[in-house]
Amino acid sequence: MVFRLRSAADNSFETLPVVIAAVLMGNIAEMNAVVLNLMSGFYLASRVLYIYTYWSGAYMVRSAVFWIGMLNLWAMFWMGATKFYKDRDV
Repeated sequence: MVFRLRSAADNSFETLPVVIAAVLMGNIAEMNAVVLNLMSGFYLASRVLYIYTYWSGAYMVRSAVFWIGMLNLWAMFWMGATKFYKDRDV
């Protein structure tokens, strides 16, 4: 059981650079703070659920939760990039 929890934690650390980049993109683009905080909180909740599903052995649910969290990060990138370029008339 400890091995599974350690593996889940390691996986969370592997995605940390993507999370940091997405949040930085949102801040640089001056996204709405409420939206950025909600999306960050949703990602955090998805990671907690991911760790639980990893620990419990629910493989199919775990994969779905992982991709939902990653899609949330890509949405943060997309929204940040769209706002950044729209505000600068590039």
